[in-house]
Amino acid sequence: MKTLLLITVLLTNCGAAKAQEIFRPASGAYMAAEVYALSTINALAAVANPAALPWQKQHSGGIFAEHRFGLAELKFFEAAGTFKTNNGGFGLQLQYNGYSGSNVTNIAASYGRRLSSSISVGAGLHYLRFGQQAIYGNASSLTASLGFLVRPYERFTATFYTFNPFRVSWGREAGFRIPSLYRFGAGYQASDKLLLSAEMLKEEGFAVGVRAMVDYAILSSLRFKIGVASGSSSVIAGLAFQHKGFRVDVLTAYHQQLGFSPGSALLFPFGKPENPGAE
Repeated sequence: MKTLLLITVLLTNCGAAKAQEIFRPASGAYMAAEVYALSTINALAAVANPAALPWQKQHSGGIFAEHRFGLAELKFFEAAGTFKTNNGGFGLQLQYNGYSGSNVTNIAASYGRRLSSSISVGAGLHYLRFGQQAIYGNASSLTASLGFLVRPYERFTATFYTFNPFRVSWGREAGFRIPSLYRFGAGYQASDKLLLSAEMLKEEGFAVGVRAMVDYAILSSLRFKIGVASGSSSVIAGLAFQHKGFRVDVLTAYHQQLGFSPGSALLFPFGKPENPGAE
């Protein structure tokens, strides 16, 4: 029954402009919320908003995978690397959504820079490829993303992010426009153990969505995260195990009708950390 329902959803959203919502990871808020952390911003969170790149302490990498609703046709994979520079940072990102018969690939390069001690901006260039063997064939396009981050107070962070603000289409097909995305968010580092965050998202063709996360350190090496995402009607939860800078996450998103979307992540630093006294 679950497989039949998902096939129906895919058929009614089979256009390239609609497919991205189906292929977006159900647990997308899990990593992205760490852009509001004071201590560390992992590579997967930093590439989700390039304005976060200059806030990293050192070079880092990350790998994330999700098996949406336990179906082979709905897989998501992401790899990212970030490289810190003076007052800035670069990011590289690869995403693959879907399966051989219908998929979206995103290859991106981004750069972020601090404008002051509390404000940073960033931009990314994305190469997108859409493939659907049965109906549409293949299409590709170039688009951009823009990000903004401000920390007016030490423990409070606000962000803005937009993807495809120029409303680029897939290839030459003007009727298949890549959905534009706008995301506003705020986070509060209540203590060294507790991080609270919430975001509002608006994607072209979909209703406004809200997602919120609570991140709590049970031990110095163990964190528990839980949240909700209205866009995918999911509850998200996971555990993060950390040792000597390396981190492994085990997580899942749960939808009341469609079930669990298990995921995992590996995060790691490399290179020398920045001087703690450096700006």
